[in-house]
Amino acid sequence: MFLAILALSLWGLNLGIDFKGGSLLEMQMDPRAKIGEMEKSLSGFNLKNLKITPSEQKKYIVRTEQISEKQKNQILEKLQKQFSKSQITETRFETVGPVVSKDLTTKALWAVFIATIAIILYIAWAFKSIPKPANSFKFGISAIIAMLHDLLIVIGVFSLLGHFFNVEIDTLFITALLTIMGYSVNDTIVIYDRIRESLIKRTEGDFKTIANTAIVETLPRSLNTGMTALFALIVLYIVLGSSIKFFLLALILGIISGTYSSICIAPPILVFWHKQIGRK
Repeated sequence: MFLAILALSLWGLNLGIDFKGGSLLEMQMDPRAKIGEMEKSLSGFNLKNLKITPSEQKKYIVRTEQISEKQKNQILEKLQKQFSKSQITETRFETVGPVVSKDLTTKALWAVFIATIAIILYIAWAFKSIPKPANSFKFGISAIIAMLHDLLIVIGVFSLLGHFFNVEIDTLFITALLTIMGYSVNDTIVIYDRIRESLIKRTEGDFKTIANTAIVETLPRSLNTGMTALFALIVLYIVLGSSIKFFLLALILGIISGTYSSICIAPPILVFWHKQIGRK
């Protein structure tokens, strides 16, 4: 978590056009030209924030300020004329305005916030029958803390990928984060529910012993569920193309982190909190 926070503090996230606004032109170029030569060729267009990066399968991605369809065609014509020995084929063109990108950013933040509040309230309601001195809201907040650990790890990794490999954050990444939130809390609730059952049945032992027993009893289920989901995602990551590769990578990281935090972070936080109540 410290490394993730450090990466975010130093480099932040490499936001895509979904959140910054602008245009993205992806093209296949065979054989490839040098990036410096391409930038020099396009200098006459006076494009702001021009950025050309190589992609896989002999592709280039050109990012710039918002441009029209006509300007995009002029750019392709200029490159084809300049590099006549290369065959240039347009594979993707996207344009997002600054108003739309700002709206998407706001909605993405609200989506994460609303989902977090909804999870806390649902767990508090679902665990309302738990006997005192345990508190259902503490179950919900402990689950959220473990979930935030998972999100922070994934976001930190993508901060590093953005800085060193130019990986951009788009709306699919927000979808992945929301999916990770649901998966992480789902796994945590299985352990918490076993703790609740033991408390209702007044099983012998202190809270720490009950929590430890719950982890041990649900461990095969947690690991089996995580591994089967992980196998499916790894196969998809290997087989599918680049269009959703980083979406799948985010899910893979989230499931690994979520399985770990549900076992090793969420229950210990709950036990620690319960001990503090007992001391008071």
